[in-house]
Amino acid sequence: VTVTNTFGDPTVFVRKALSGDGVPIYGAGPFQVTLECTRDVNGDTVPVTIPGGPTRDLTSLNGYENQFDMLPSYADCVLTETSTGGATSAAITNPVFTLGDTDSIHEVDLENVFELAQLSVTKKVVGTAAGNHVAQEFTIELECVLDVDGVPTDVDIVDGAERTIKAGEEVLYADLPANADCTLTETKNGGANALILLYDGAPVIASTITLKPGNSTLAMSNVFTLALTGFDGISLVLFGGVLLLAGTCFVFYGSRRRRRTPLP
Repeated sequence: VTVTNTFGDPTVFVRKALSGDGVPIYGAGPFQVTLECTRDVNGDTVPVTIPGGPTRDLTSLNGYENQFDMLPSYADCVLTETSTGGATSAAITNPVFTLGDTDSIHEVDLENVFELAQLSVTKKVVGTAAGNHVAQEFTIELECVLDVDGVPTDVDIVDGAERTIKAGEEVLYADLPANADCTLTETKNGGANALILLYDGAPVIASTITLKPGNSTLAMSNVFTLALTGFDGISLVLFGGVLLLAGTCFVFYGSRRRRRTPLP
């Protein structure tokens, strides 16, 4: 009886492609993949110790290509991307596989997509005293955070985070990473009594918005009323109640407000 034990030297070759309009700004990486393998030993499934360690980096220095060598023949393996670099989306081709025999090569292709977002901020003034504020200049400030492999990472705002805006004007924040969580703060509200917020026509019910890929709009309406006595005070409260029932973000500004307050 002749028994032949085959160990071989299969290779797993990993190659990454980058796509999307956000690659030049946010797609540098680095990226990392992890390989896990098991094999049958005398009827038992045992983990494989990966020569050189289970992780490989994919960077511009290696052309976003790397490989795992000296693996056992016929092992069952799974490749995952453990660092996507904050990509909007990531996909892997053939991530679950069984290695072949001696000198076989299994290729795994990865693609990371980085999409840009563009936020247009518009301003209106409404209410019984709005006419006194049509030429009012307001100051806004945008802060964005992107989840990069589980780490909240501040986004550098192109052309500056702080902008000024008047009623009827539009301010554009460009080249932002899609999926970033952003907070727009009005640091100078012109003495408004309240604020209404809509993101692409939908009510903003939290202090942050998650940017969609492509173009989106955040509409800000500052509410100005006469002194909160008599009819105008009642009207403002009723107006706010209607908006709340409709699911619209309605923020009352305090009359003695001194510090900036993030928009809910």
